[in-house]
Amino acid sequence: MYIGEHPAQYAAYDMTGNTFSGGGVSTLFSCTDTEGLAYWTMTMQATTDLSDANSHTIPKNNVSMIAATNYLYTGACTVGTNQNSWIAIGTTGATILNKASQLGDICTINSDSVNLAVHIDAHQAVGVYTGELTLNMPF
Repeated sequence: MYIGEHPAQYAAYDMTGNTFSGGGVSTLFSCTDTEGLAYWTMTMQATTDLSDANSHTIPKNNVSMIAATNYLYTGACTVGTNQNSWIAIGTTGATILNKASQLGDICTINSDSVNLAVHIDAHQAVGVYTGELTLNMPF
Protein backbone atom coordinates (compact mmCIF):
# COMPACT_ATOMS: atom_id res chain seq x y z
CA MET A 1 0.00 0.00 0.00
CA TYR A 2 1.13 3.56 -0.60
CA ILE A 3 0.30 6.69 1.38
CA GLY A 4 0.91 9.41 -1.17
CA GLU A 5 4.16 8.34 -2.78
CA HIS A 6 5.44 6.53 0.32
CA PRO A 7 5.15 2.73 0.66
CA ALA A 8 3.43 1.75 3.92
CA GLN A 9 2.14 -1.33 5.67
CA TYR A 10 0.39 -1.84 8.97
CA ALA A 11 -1.24 -4.56 11.02
CA ALA A 12 -4.84 -3.92 12.07
CA TYR A 13 -5.92 -4.97 15.54
CA ASP A 14 -9.46 -5.82 16.61
CA MET A 15 -9.47 -4.80 20.26
CA THR A 16 -13.06 -5.89 20.95
CA GLY A 17 -13.14 -7.61 24.32
CA ASN A 18 -9.46 -6.91 24.96
CA THR A 19 -7.54 -4.17 26.60
CA PHE A 20 -5.01 -2.49 24.38
CA SER A 21 -2.13 -3.74 26.51
CA GLY A 22 -3.30 -7.28 27.17
CA GLY A 23 -5.48 -10.13 25.99
CA GLY A 24 -3.03 -11.25 23.35
CA VAL A 25 -2.97 -7.90 21.54
CA SER A 26 0.52 -6.84 20.50
CA THR A 27 1.60 -3.45 21.80
CA LEU A 28 4.61 -3.20 19.47
CA PHE A 29 4.67 -0.15 17.26
CA SER A 30 7.33 -0.04 14.60
CA CYS A 31 8.18 2.26 11.73
CA THR A 32 10.74 1.36 9.07
CA ASP A 33 11.94 4.43 7.24
CA THR A 34 13.24 3.07 3.95
CA GLU A 35 13.38 6.49 2.30
CA GLY A 36 15.61 8.22 4.84
CA LEU A 37 13.13 10.92 5.76
CA ALA A 38 14.20 13.38 8.45
CA TYR A 39 12.47 14.40 11.66
CA TRP A 40 9.18 12.53 11.65
CA THR A 41 6.70 11.66 14.40
CA MET A 42 3.96 9.00 14.75
CA THR A 43 1.15 10.00 17.14
CA MET A 44 -2.09 8.54 18.47
CA GLN A 45 -5.17 10.54 19.40
CA ALA A 46 -8.66 9.73 20.68
CA THR A 47 -10.77 11.47 18.03
CA THR A 48 -14.28 10.71 19.29
CA ASP A 49 -15.97 10.37 22.65
CA LEU A 50 -16.71 6.78 23.68
CA SER A 51 -20.42 5.98 23.48
CA ASP A 52 -22.76 3.07 24.08
CA ALA A 53 -26.05 1.99 22.44
CA ASN A 54 -28.03 4.11 24.95
CA SER A 55 -26.24 7.39 24.11
CA HIS A 56 -24.15 7.40 27.28
CA THR A 57 -20.70 8.86 26.71
CA ILE A 58 -17.23 8.88 28.16
CA PRO A 59 -15.34 12.01 27.08
CA LYS A 60 -12.41 11.42 24.74
CA ASN A 61 -10.26 13.43 27.19
CA ASN A 62 -10.69 10.53 29.64
CA VAL A 63 -8.48 8.40 27.35
CA SER A 64 -4.78 8.48 28.24
CA MET A 65 -1.68 6.93 26.71
CA ILE A 66 1.90 6.16 27.65
CA ALA A 67 4.62 4.60 25.49
CA ALA A 68 7.87 3.01 26.55
CA THR A 69 11.09 4.54 25.33
CA ASN A 70 11.69 4.43 21.57
CA TYR A 71 14.68 2.43 20.48
CA LEU A 72 16.63 1.85 17.32
CA TYR A 73 15.85 -1.65 16.02
CA THR A 74 17.85 -1.69 12.78
CA GLY A 75 19.84 0.75 10.69
CA ALA A 76 21.43 4.04 11.64
CA CYS A 77 19.48 7.10 12.79
CA THR A 78 18.87 9.24 15.84
CA VAL A 79 15.79 8.26 17.82
CA GLY A 80 13.69 11.11 19.26
CA THR A 81 11.62 11.13 22.42
CA ASN A 82 8.09 9.82 22.74
CA GLN A 83 5.26 10.07 25.29
CA ASN A 84 6.87 8.29 28.24
CA SER A 85 4.47 9.65 30.89
CA TRP A 86 0.67 9.38 30.98
CA ILE A 87 -1.16 12.07 28.97
CA ALA A 88 -4.78 12.60 27.93
CA ILE A 89 -5.04 12.10 24.17
CA GLY A 90 -8.51 13.53 23.49
CA THR A 91 -7.29 16.95 22.36
CA THR A 92 -3.68 16.39 21.36
CA GLY A 93 -2.06 13.25 20.02
CA ALA A 94 0.71 11.60 22.02
CA THR A 95 3.98 10.61 20.37
CA ILE A 96 4.51 6.88 19.90
CA LEU A 97 7.57 6.94 17.61
CA ASN A 98 9.89 9.80 16.78
CA LYS A 99 12.90 10.12 14.49
CA ALA A 100 15.21 13.07 15.14
CA SER A 101 17.74 12.32 12.45
CA GLN A 102 19.14 13.81 9.29
CA LEU A 103 17.84 13.25 5.79
CA GLY A 104 19.16 10.00 4.34
CA ASP A 105 19.32 7.94 7.56
CA ILE A 106 17.64 4.53 6.98
CA CYS A 107 16.34 2.73 10.08
CA THR A 108 13.55 0.98 11.98
CA ILE A 109 12.37 2.52 15.24
CA ASN A 110 10.31 0.49 17.73
CA SER A 111 8.33 1.15 20.87
CA ASP A 112 7.38 -2.17 22.40
CA SER A 113 5.01 -1.00 25.10
CA VAL A 114 2.19 1.37 24.22
CA ASN A 115 -0.62 1.39 26.78
CA LEU A 116 -4.02 3.07 26.92
CA ALA A 117 -6.20 3.81 29.93
CA VAL A 118 -9.76 5.10 30.15
CA HIS A 119 -10.81 7.00 33.28
CA ILE A 120 -14.37 5.99 34.12
CA ASP A 121 -16.30 8.25 36.50
CA ALA A 122 -18.07 6.64 39.46
CA HIS A 123 -21.53 7.50 38.06
CA GLN A 124 -20.85 6.11 34.56
CA ALA A 125 -23.57 3.83 33.16
CA VAL A 126 -22.57 0.21 32.59
CA GLY A 127 -22.33 -0.69 28.91
CA VAL A 128 -20.16 -1.49 25.93
CA TYR A 129 -18.52 1.72 24.75
CA THR A 130 -16.87 2.31 21.40
CA GLY A 131 -14.89 5.19 19.97
CA GLU A 132 -12.14 6.05 17.51
CA LEU A 133 -8.40 6.26 17.88
CA THR A 134 -6.45 7.91 15.08
CA LEU A 135 -2.91 6.87 14.34
CA ASN A 136 -1.13 9.75 12.56
CA MET A 137 1.56 8.32 10.30
CA PRO A 138 4.85 10.17 9.90
CA PHE A 139 4.42 10.93 6.20
